[in-house]
Amino acid sequence: MSRRLAVILVLLATPLGAHTWPTLQNGSFDREIWPWAVDFPTTASVQLVADDANRSASSRAAELSINGAASTRSARMFECVAVDATKLYVFGVRAKLPADQAGDLAATLTLTWYANDQCEGKPVSAVSDALGTGEKGAWRRIDFAPRMTASGATHVLFALSIDRDAVQGPSIRALFDDAYMAVAGEKTIVPAIASIRGAVNSDWSSDLHLVNRTSTPATVLLMYRCMLGALCNTRPREFLIPATGSVTFKDAAAILFESPSSGGAIEVWSSAKPTEVLVTSRLNSRATRGTFGTEIPAVAPHTFFRRVFPGVRNSLDYRTNLGLYNAELTATDVRIEVYVDAGLVATRTLSIAGQTLVQVNAFEGVAATTDNAWLRVVPTAGTIVSFVSVIDNATNDVAYSTGFAEPVP
Repeated sequence: MSRRLAVILVLLATPLGAHTWPTLQNGSFDREIWPWAVDFPTTASVQLVADDANRSASSRAAELSINGAASTRSARMFECVAVDATKLYVFGVRAKLPADQAGDLAATLTLTWYANDQCEGKPVSAVSDALGTGEKGAWRRIDFAPRMTASGATHVLFALSIDRDAVQGPSIRALFDDAYMAVAGEKTIVPAIASIRGAVNSDWSSDLHLVNRTSTPATVLLMYRCMLGALCNTRPREFLIPATGSVTFKDAAAILFESPSSGGAIEVWSSAKPTEVLVTSRLNSRATRGTFGTEIPAVAPHTFFRRVFPGVRNSLDYRTNLGLYNAELTATDVRIEVYVDAGLVATRTLSIAGQTLVQVNAFEGVAATTDNAWLRVVPTAGTIVSFVSVIDNATNDVAYSTGFAEPVP
Protein backbone atom coordinates (compact mmCIF):
# COMPACT_ATOMS: atom_id res chain seq x y z
CA MET A 1 0.00 0.00 0.00
CA SER A 2 1.37 3.43 -0.92
CA ARG A 3 2.02 5.99 1.82
CA ARG A 4 -0.45 8.40 0.17
CA LEU A 5 -3.27 5.84 0.21
CA ALA A 6 -2.45 4.89 3.78
CA VAL A 7 -2.68 8.53 4.84
CA ILE A 8 -6.12 8.90 3.22
CA LEU A 9 -7.44 5.76 4.90
CA VAL A 10 -6.19 6.96 8.29
CA LEU A 11 -7.87 10.33 7.73
CA LEU A 12 -11.18 8.74 6.87
CA ALA A 13 -11.13 6.58 10.00
CA THR A 14 -9.79 9.10 12.51
CA PRO A 15 -12.13 10.86 14.98
CA LEU A 16 -12.17 14.60 15.26
CA GLY A 17 -10.63 14.75 18.71
CA ALA A 18 -7.35 13.19 17.57
CA HIS A 19 -6.43 16.31 15.61
CA THR A 20 -5.50 19.08 18.02
CA TRP A 21 -2.50 21.33 17.32
CA PRO A 22 -0.88 24.50 18.70
CA THR A 23 -0.84 25.99 15.17
CA LEU A 24 -2.36 25.09 11.82
CA GLN A 25 -0.37 22.25 10.27
CA ASN A 26 0.51 21.46 6.64
CA GLY A 27 -1.54 24.12 4.92
CA SER A 28 0.52 23.93 1.72
CA PHE A 29 -0.05 20.19 1.08
CA ASP A 30 3.41 19.88 -0.46
CA ARG A 31 3.88 16.14 0.10
CA GLU A 32 1.00 14.79 2.21
CA ILE A 33 -2.44 15.50 3.65
CA TRP A 34 -1.76 14.57 7.30
CA PRO A 35 -2.89 15.76 9.84
CA TRP A 36 -6.13 16.93 8.21
CA ALA A 37 -9.25 14.86 8.98
CA VAL A 38 -12.38 14.55 6.85
CA ASP A 39 -16.11 14.23 7.64
CA PHE A 40 -18.54 11.77 6.05
CA PRO A 41 -16.06 8.88 5.72
CA THR A 42 -18.32 6.74 3.49
CA THR A 43 -19.19 9.46 0.99
CA ALA A 44 -16.26 11.89 0.96
CA SER A 45 -12.59 11.52 0.15
CA VAL A 46 -9.50 13.68 0.05
CA GLN A 47 -6.36 13.23 -2.00
CA LEU A 48 -3.32 15.14 -3.24
CA VAL A 49 -3.50 16.46 -6.80
CA ALA A 50 -0.95 18.14 -9.05
CA ASP A 51 -3.00 21.32 -9.64
CA ASP A 52 -0.97 23.42 -7.20
CA ALA A 53 -2.23 26.98 -6.61
CA ASN A 54 1.24 28.36 -7.33
CA ARG A 55 1.98 26.18 -10.38
CA SER A 56 4.78 24.49 -8.47
CA ALA A 57 5.90 21.14 -9.87
CA SER A 58 7.18 20.06 -6.45
CA SER A 59 3.99 20.89 -4.54
CA ARG A 60 0.39 19.68 -4.50
CA ALA A 61 -3.13 20.75 -3.52
CA ALA A 62 -5.79 18.89 -1.51
CA GLU A 63 -8.85 17.77 -3.46
CA LEU A 64 -12.00 17.23 -1.35
CA SER A 65 -14.81 15.38 -3.12
CA ILE A 66 -18.27 13.87 -2.62
CA ASN A 67 -19.16 10.87 -4.73
CA GLY A 68 -22.22 10.83 -6.96
CA ALA A 69 -24.14 8.30 -4.87
CA ALA A 70 -23.91 10.35 -1.68
CA SER A 71 -27.07 11.72 -0.06
CA THR A 72 -25.39 14.77 1.41
CA ARG A 73 -24.92 18.42 0.55
CA SER A 74 -21.42 18.96 1.96
CA ALA A 75 -18.15 17.48 3.14
CA ARG A 76 -15.31 19.05 5.03
CA MET A 77 -11.71 18.55 6.09
CA PHE A 78 -10.50 20.17 9.26
CA GLU A 79 -8.05 20.68 12.10
CA CYS A 80 -8.67 21.61 15.73
CA VAL A 81 -6.19 24.34 16.67
CA ALA A 82 -5.39 25.85 20.06
CA VAL A 83 -5.87 29.63 20.40
CA ASP A 84 -5.02 32.30 22.94
CA ALA A 85 -8.08 34.26 24.04
CA THR A 86 -6.02 37.45 24.29
CA LYS A 87 -4.70 37.32 20.71
CA LEU A 88 -5.86 38.48 17.30
CA TYR A 89 -5.63 35.96 14.44
CA VAL A 90 -5.59 35.97 10.65
CA PHE A 91 -6.95 33.07 8.59
CA GLY A 92 -7.09 32.22 4.91
CA VAL A 93 -6.87 29.64 2.14
CA ARG A 94 -6.87 29.42 -1.65
CA ALA A 95 -9.70 27.46 -3.22
CA LYS A 96 -10.69 26.26 -6.69
CA LEU A 97 -13.89 24.75 -8.02
CA PRO A 98 -12.98 22.97 -11.30
CA ALA A 99 -14.99 24.32 -14.22
CA ASP A 100 -16.28 20.94 -15.45
CA GLN A 101 -18.97 20.80 -12.72
CA ALA A 102 -22.64 21.69 -12.99
CA GLY A 103 -24.93 23.26 -10.39
CA ASP A 104 -24.44 25.75 -7.59
CA LEU A 105 -21.33 24.84 -5.60
CA ALA A 106 -19.26 26.56 -2.94
CA ALA A 107 -15.78 26.11 -1.51
CA THR A 108 -15.76 27.54 2.02
CA LEU A 109 -13.48 28.24 4.98
CA THR A 110 -15.38 28.10 8.29
CA LEU A 111 -14.12 28.95 11.79
CA THR A 112 -16.01 27.50 14.76
CA TRP A 113 -14.91 28.28 18.31
CA TYR A 114 -14.80 25.73 21.17
CA ALA A 115 -13.89 25.63 24.87
CA ASN A 116 -12.27 22.16 24.70
CA ASP A 117 -9.24 20.63 23.05
CA GLN A 118 -11.34 18.19 21.01
CA CYS A 119 -13.48 20.81 19.21
CA GLU A 120 -16.51 18.75 20.22
CA GLY A 121 -19.92 19.46 21.70
CA LYS A 122 -21.55 22.87 21.70
CA PRO A 123 -19.46 25.78 20.33
CA VAL A 124 -18.95 28.83 22.54
CA SER A 125 -20.41 31.02 19.81
CA ALA A 126 -23.74 30.29 18.16
CA VAL A 127 -22.49 31.71 14.86
CA SER A 128 -19.46 30.40 12.98
CA ASP A 129 -17.33 32.68 10.80
CA ALA A 130 -17.54 31.57 7.16
CA LEU A 131 -16.28 32.86 3.82
CA GLY A 132 -16.38 31.09 0.48
CA THR A 133 -16.42 31.24 -3.29
CA GLY A 134 -18.83 29.88 -5.86
CA GLU A 135 -16.80 30.93 -8.89
CA LYS A 136 -15.52 28.09 -11.05
CA GLY A 137 -12.42 27.52 -13.09
CA ALA A 138 -9.69 29.45 -11.25
CA TRP A 139 -7.95 29.67 -7.90
CA ARG A 140 -9.56 32.22 -5.57
CA ARG A 141 -8.28 33.64 -2.29
CA ILE A 142 -10.41 33.45 0.82
CA ASP A 143 -8.94 35.78 3.45
CA PHE A 144 -10.51 36.80 6.74
CA ALA A 145 -9.90 40.20 8.21
CA PRO A 146 -8.22 39.80 11.63
CA ARG A 147 -10.45 37.94 14.10
CA MET A 148 -10.40 38.13 17.89
CA THR A 149 -10.86 34.77 19.62
CA ALA A 150 -14.51 34.21 20.54
CA SER A 151 -15.18 34.80 24.24
CA GLY A 152 -14.42 31.67 26.27
CA ALA A 153 -12.80 29.76 23.40
CA THR A 154 -9.59 27.79 23.79
CA HIS A 155 -9.64 26.17 20.31
CA VAL A 156 -10.92 26.84 16.82
CA LEU A 157 -12.10 24.31 14.28
CA PHE A 158 -10.48 25.36 11.00
CA ALA A 159 -12.64 23.65 8.35
CA LEU A 160 -12.49 23.58 4.54
CA SER A 161 -15.68 22.40 2.88
CA ILE A 162 -17.38 21.76 -0.44
CA ASP A 163 -21.12 22.38 -0.55
CA ARG A 164 -23.84 21.92 -3.17
CA ASP A 165 -27.46 23.04 -3.47
CA ALA A 166 -28.90 19.52 -3.93
CA VAL A 167 -28.80 16.53 -1.57
CA GLN A 168 -27.90 14.22 -4.45
CA GLY A 169 -26.26 14.72 -7.80
CA PRO A 170 -23.11 13.98 -9.76
CA SER A 171 -19.73 13.76 -8.04
CA ILE A 172 -18.32 17.14 -7.05
CA ARG A 173 -14.91 18.33 -5.90
CA ALA A 174 -13.05 21.38 -4.62
CA LEU A 175 -9.31 22.04 -4.37
CA PHE A 176 -7.60 23.80 -1.45
CA ASP A 177 -4.06 25.10 -1.01
CA ASP A 178 -2.02 27.60 1.03
CA ALA A 179 -4.19 27.44 4.15
CA TYR A 180 -2.84 29.63 6.95
CA MET A 181 -3.63 30.76 10.47
CA ALA A 182 -1.34 33.03 12.45
CA VAL A 183 -1.22 35.24 15.50
CA ALA A 184 -1.51 38.81 14.28
CA GLY A 185 -0.15 41.93 15.81
CA GLU A 186 -0.76 45.12 13.90
CA LYS A 187 -0.09 44.52 10.20
CA THR A 188 2.81 46.30 8.53
CA ILE A 189 3.63 46.43 4.84
CA VAL A 190 6.91 46.42 2.95
CA PRO A 191 5.65 48.48 -0.01
CA ALA A 192 7.94 46.98 -2.66
CA ILE A 193 10.39 44.17 -3.31
CA ALA A 194 11.57 42.92 -6.69
CA SER A 195 13.69 40.42 -8.56
CA ILE A 196 13.25 41.72 -12.05
CA ARG A 197 14.76 43.53 -15.00
CA GLY A 198 13.35 46.96 -15.75
CA ALA A 199 13.70 49.95 -18.05
CA VAL A 200 17.07 51.29 -19.28
CA ASN A 201 18.80 47.91 -18.69
CA SER A 202 18.09 48.05 -14.96
CA ASP A 203 18.30 44.88 -12.87
CA TRP A 204 16.62 44.84 -9.44
CA SER A 205 16.71 42.59 -6.38
CA SER A 206 15.62 42.99 -2.76
CA ASP A 207 17.14 41.71 0.48
CA LEU A 208 14.71 41.37 3.38
CA HIS A 209 15.80 41.98 6.99
CA LEU A 210 13.80 41.21 10.17
CA VAL A 211 14.85 41.94 13.76
CA ASN A 212 13.15 40.76 16.95
CA ARG A 213 14.30 43.19 19.60
CA THR A 214 12.32 41.53 22.42
CA SER A 215 13.44 38.97 25.00
CA THR A 216 11.01 36.29 23.72
CA PRO A 217 10.76 34.50 20.35
CA ALA A 218 8.36 36.01 17.82
CA THR A 219 6.32 34.28 15.12
CA VAL A 220 6.16 36.13 11.82
CA LEU A 221 3.89 35.46 8.83
CA LEU A 222 4.84 36.96 5.46
CA MET A 223 2.32 37.25 2.63
CA TYR A 224 3.73 38.11 -0.82
CA ARG A 225 1.27 40.20 -2.82
CA CYS A 226 2.04 40.30 -6.54
CA MET A 227 2.46 43.36 -8.67
CA LEU A 228 -0.40 43.61 -11.15
CA GLY A 229 0.30 41.29 -14.07
CA ALA A 230 3.06 39.31 -12.35
CA LEU A 231 3.02 35.58 -11.67
CA CYS A 232 4.32 34.73 -8.22
CA ASN A 233 4.14 32.15 -5.48
CA THR A 234 1.77 33.46 -2.81
CA ARG A 235 2.12 30.59 -0.33
CA PRO A 236 2.38 32.16 3.18
CA ARG A 237 5.82 31.98 4.79
CA GLU A 238 5.77 31.55 8.58
CA PHE A 239 8.85 31.31 10.79
CA LEU A 240 10.16 31.97 14.29
CA ILE A 241 12.68 34.72 15.07
CA PRO A 242 14.65 33.98 18.26
CA ALA A 243 14.70 36.44 21.13
CA THR A 244 16.87 39.44 20.18
CA GLY A 245 17.58 37.61 16.93
CA SER A 246 17.52 38.61 13.28
CA VAL A 247 17.05 36.92 9.92
CA THR A 248 18.02 37.99 6.42
CA PHE A 249 16.66 36.72 3.11
CA LYS A 250 18.77 37.68 0.11
CA ASP A 251 16.95 38.25 -3.18
CA ALA A 252 13.75 37.49 -1.27
CA ALA A 253 11.35 37.62 -4.22
CA ALA A 254 13.30 35.00 -6.16
CA ILE A 255 14.47 32.75 -3.31
CA LEU A 256 12.21 33.06 -0.26
CA PHE A 257 9.03 33.53 -2.31
CA GLU A 258 10.21 31.36 -5.21
CA SER A 259 9.14 34.01 -7.70
CA PRO A 260 11.95 35.14 -10.00
CA SER A 261 11.06 37.85 -12.54
CA SER A 262 8.44 39.31 -10.20
CA GLY A 263 7.75 42.28 -7.98
CA GLY A 264 5.24 43.00 -5.27
CA ALA A 265 4.57 44.06 -1.71
CA ILE A 266 4.81 42.05 1.53
CA GLU A 267 2.20 42.02 4.29
CA VAL A 268 3.82 41.27 7.66
CA TRP A 269 1.85 39.78 10.57
CA SER A 270 3.67 39.18 13.84
CA SER A 271 2.93 37.86 17.31
CA ALA A 272 4.82 40.92 18.58
CA LYS A 273 4.10 44.61 18.07
CA PRO A 274 5.43 46.39 14.94
CA THR A 275 7.77 48.37 17.20
CA GLU A 276 9.19 45.08 18.52
CA VAL A 277 9.65 43.17 15.26
CA LEU A 278 11.32 45.51 12.79
CA VAL A 279 11.16 44.74 9.07
CA THR A 280 12.92 46.43 6.18
CA SER A 281 14.17 45.62 2.70
CA ARG A 282 17.07 46.92 0.67
CA LEU A 283 16.27 47.41 -3.00
CA ASN A 284 19.43 46.77 -5.00
CA SER A 285 20.07 48.15 -8.46
CA ARG A 286 22.56 45.57 -9.67
CA ALA A 287 25.42 46.77 -11.86
CA THR A 288 28.65 45.30 -13.24
CA ARG A 289 30.79 46.57 -10.37
CA GLY A 290 28.39 46.27 -7.44
CA THR A 291 25.03 47.78 -6.54
CA PHE A 292 23.28 50.98 -5.74
CA GLY A 293 20.60 50.64 -3.11
CA THR A 294 17.78 52.22 -1.17
CA GLU A 295 16.14 51.23 2.09
CA ILE A 296 12.41 50.41 2.01
CA PRO A 297 11.16 49.95 5.59
CA ALA A 298 7.84 48.43 6.53
CA VAL A 299 5.06 50.94 7.20
CA ALA A 300 1.81 50.84 9.13
CA PRO A 301 -0.98 51.02 6.53
CA HIS A 302 -3.35 53.01 8.73
CA THR A 303 -0.95 55.96 8.53
CA PHE A 304 -1.47 56.24 4.76
CA PHE A 305 -4.25 58.05 2.95
CA ARG A 306 -3.60 61.28 1.03
CA ARG A 307 0.10 61.75 0.20
CA VAL A 308 2.17 64.48 -1.44
CA PHE A 309 5.46 63.80 -3.24
CA PRO A 310 7.81 66.72 -3.97
CA GLY A 311 10.95 66.51 -6.08
CA VAL A 312 9.71 64.16 -8.81
CA ARG A 313 11.35 64.41 -12.23
CA ASN A 314 10.67 63.58 -15.86
CA SER A 315 13.54 64.15 -18.29
CA LEU A 316 16.21 62.43 -20.36
CA ASP A 317 18.20 62.05 -17.13
CA TYR A 318 15.49 60.87 -14.70
CA ARG A 319 12.30 58.82 -14.63
CA THR A 320 9.76 58.55 -11.80
CA ASN A 321 7.76 55.45 -10.93
CA LEU A 322 4.69 55.71 -8.70
CA GLY A 323 3.78 52.64 -6.62
CA LEU A 324 0.31 52.11 -5.16
CA TYR A 325 -0.51 49.18 -2.88
CA ASN A 326 -4.13 48.60 -1.90
CA ALA A 327 -4.00 47.13 1.61
CA GLU A 328 -7.75 46.42 1.73
CA LEU A 329 -9.57 43.26 0.59
CA THR A 330 -11.71 45.16 -1.94
CA ALA A 331 -10.90 47.44 -4.88
CA THR A 332 -10.67 51.19 -4.52
CA ASP A 333 -10.10 54.18 -6.83
CA VAL A 334 -7.08 56.48 -6.57
CA ARG A 335 -6.79 59.94 -8.11
CA ILE A 336 -3.29 61.01 -9.20
CA GLU A 337 -2.59 64.71 -9.69
CA VAL A 338 0.59 65.96 -11.42
CA TYR A 339 1.77 69.52 -10.79
CA VAL A 340 4.54 71.14 -12.87
CA ASP A 341 6.00 74.52 -11.99
CA ALA A 342 2.98 76.55 -10.93
CA GLY A 343 0.01 74.43 -11.77
CA LEU A 344 -1.93 71.19 -12.20
CA VAL A 345 -1.16 69.65 -15.59
CA ALA A 346 -2.75 66.19 -15.42
CA THR A 347 -5.25 64.14 -13.43
CA ARG A 348 -6.10 60.48 -13.81
CA THR A 349 -7.89 57.85 -11.77
CA LEU A 350 -6.85 54.21 -11.33
CA SER A 351 -8.94 51.39 -9.89
CA ILE A 352 -6.72 49.08 -7.83
CA ALA A 353 -7.80 45.59 -6.83
CA GLY A 354 -7.57 44.52 -3.20
CA GLN A 355 -4.15 43.42 -1.91
CA THR A 356 -2.50 44.38 -5.20
CA LEU A 357 0.55 46.50 -6.04
CA VAL A 358 0.39 48.71 -9.13
CA GLN A 359 3.45 50.57 -10.42
CA VAL A 360 3.04 53.20 -13.12
CA ASN A 361 4.99 55.96 -14.83
CA ALA A 362 4.13 58.98 -12.71
CA PHE A 363 4.17 61.21 -15.81
CA GLU A 364 2.14 58.99 -18.12
CA GLY A 365 0.28 61.22 -20.57
CA VAL A 366 2.25 64.31 -19.48
CA ALA A 367 4.33 65.99 -22.21
CA ALA A 368 6.28 68.22 -19.83
CA THR A 369 10.01 67.67 -19.32
CA THR A 370 10.81 68.93 -15.86
CA ASP A 371 12.90 68.69 -12.72
CA ASN A 372 10.37 70.81 -10.85
CA ALA A 373 7.23 68.75 -10.29
CA TRP A 374 5.20 67.23 -7.50
CA LEU A 375 2.40 64.66 -7.12
CA ARG A 376 -0.71 64.30 -5.02
CA VAL A 377 -2.24 60.85 -4.41
CA VAL A 378 -5.87 60.82 -3.24
CA PRO A 379 -7.62 57.48 -2.56
CA THR A 380 -11.43 57.62 -2.58
CA ALA A 381 -11.60 55.13 0.30
CA GLY A 382 -9.62 52.49 2.16
CA THR A 383 -5.88 52.42 2.63
CA ILE A 384 -3.42 52.96 -0.22
CA VAL A 385 0.28 52.70 0.60
CA SER A 386 1.94 54.94 -1.98
CA PHE A 387 5.58 55.64 -2.82
CA VAL A 388 7.73 57.08 -5.59
CA SER A 389 11.06 55.98 -6.99
CA VAL A 390 13.05 58.65 -8.83
CA ILE A 391 15.66 56.82 -10.92
CA ASP A 392 18.81 58.16 -12.57
CA ASN A 393 18.71 56.90 -16.17
CA ALA A 394 22.51 56.92 -16.47
CA THR A 395 23.27 54.82 -13.39
CA ASN A 396 19.89 53.33 -12.37
CA ASP A 397 20.49 54.72 -8.90
CA VAL A 398 17.13 55.14 -7.16
CA ALA A 399 15.78 57.64 -4.61
CA TYR A 400 12.79 56.15 -2.73
CA SER A 401 10.19 58.15 -0.82
CA THR A 402 6.82 57.61 0.86
CA GLY A 403 6.19 61.35 0.66
CA PHE A 404 4.30 63.47 3.15
CA ALA A 405 0.86 63.04 4.71
CA GLU A 406 -1.74 65.59 3.65
CA PRO A 407 -4.67 66.27 5.97
CA VAL A 408 -8.08 65.48 4.59
CA PRO A 409 -9.83 68.81 3.94
